[in-house]
Amino acid sequence: MGRGRLAITLSAAGATLAAVMGAGMTVALVWPGRHGAPADHAEVGAEHHGDAYQDEPSTRHRDETRARRRGDEIRALPSAGAFPEPTPGDPRDPATPPAPSRGEEARAARLLLADPALGPAVREAYARAAGRPLASADDLRVRSLIFRRHGCETRRCLQLFVWFPDGEQLDIGRVIVDMPTGSVRVLKW
Repeated sequence: MGRGRLAITLSAAGATLAAVMGAGMTVALVWPGRHGAPADHAEVGAEHHGDAYQDEPSTRHRDETRARRRGDEIRALPSAGAFPEPTPGDPRDPATPPAPSRGEEARAARLLLADPALGPAVREAYARAAGRPLASADDLRVRSLIFRRHGCETRRCLQLFVWFPDGEQLDIGRVIVDMPTGSVRVLKW
């Protein structure tokens, strides 16, 4: 269990009662179904008082009884109020930029090859790894991440990761391509 959570399981006379409690979590209680029904037919969030028991909907709230059942395991799900509001840089925040597209990655690879200092080094490393010269940026397998530091807080910059045909990765994790200006730079550690 994670930090700040408590799980309780009580067993008596073939019946099991389980509760999971934690900060920002609701409580899920499980009773076996009527007349020894299997656990997947258990009643969640209601006491079992025989066949005459009727649950009163006015006393129950939907977000207080949410539970996920996977096999014999029941997990309490956090209520909607348990999630914090999005913070700047949070992927749930609409202001967060989307992940780089394949087109942006291809353009960043072309800019990398056009760079006077890094282009020849990449071409040479590719020729060693593939056994043939690099024909175009399309021959490189490029992935990237959005980079938002060191002057790229307000512009779209990509941090490049390049693989060659033999599976070797080009060690250019410090290479940043500034997409609006078309410049390539290497971060100093």
